[in-house]
Amino acid sequence: MMSRADGVDVDKVFDATFRDKKTVNGKINWVLPEAIGKVRIGRGVPEEIVKGALKKIIE
Repeated sequence: MMSRADGVDVDKVFDATFRDKKTVNGKINWVLPEAIGKVRIGRGVPEEIVKGALKKIIE
């Protein structure tokens, strides 16, 4: 299993999310887990939160 993502650009990953099928009218509909088997749709997640999470995953 890969434990690092060396060379992956956070900004490019963030930009690519806007081409995802969950993006509607330029807004990403995030599927946010709340508990096992329970999720909610979140809209308007701030860019800095998303990029911060991506950095933690990538680094």
